[in-house]
Amino acid sequence: MQDLGHLIDQCIAGEQKSQRALYDYLKGRLMGICVRYHLNKEEANDVFHDAIIRIFKNLEKAREVRDFNAWASRVAINVAIDAYKKRRSNITVSIEESEVWQFSSEELDAVSKMSASEIIVLLQKLPESQMITFNMFIDGYSHKEIGERLAIAESSSRTLLTRAKKKMIRLISRREESGK
Repeated sequence: MQDLGHLIDQCIAGEQKSQRALYDYLKGRLMGICVRYHLNKEEANDVFHDAIIRIFKNLEKAREVRDFNAWASRVAINVAIDAYKKRRSNITVSIEESEVWQFSSEELDAVSKMSASEIIVLLQKLPESQMITFNMFIDGYSHKEIGERLAIAESSSRTLLTRAKKKMIRLISRREESGK
């Protein structure tokens, strides 16, 4: 692939072949993000295309960023979160389960043996509010930022993450017990 900076410049200049090359370059990475955040392929596709549109509209800004891939990923994450917020009802969470919950070394070992698509299948078994919170947390958002973005209390973010981790642990354990 040609130099990414040069490719971006060509895209800004309106060269269609370069735009297609950039689209192809971004598709795998961004589609992976969209699939992690949305329960069905159709929603993920819609979010992916919205993210691509936002990226192409803001390519001038891309010249100013140090890491284009990180910037494009963050755009896709933000579009995915915005799409979730548009269709969700208010999230209310009881704080009773807010204790810290960690994965054991055995559970981490089991996860490390799984493919990305196997992990996505497990993530998609979480309730949507837990899946979004879990994804945002692993993408580097703090509980405060999650709360602000999803319009929920910071404590609700913690509780949703705790519940997501517990459910993931149960799903991983069942998977291991079944020998997959």
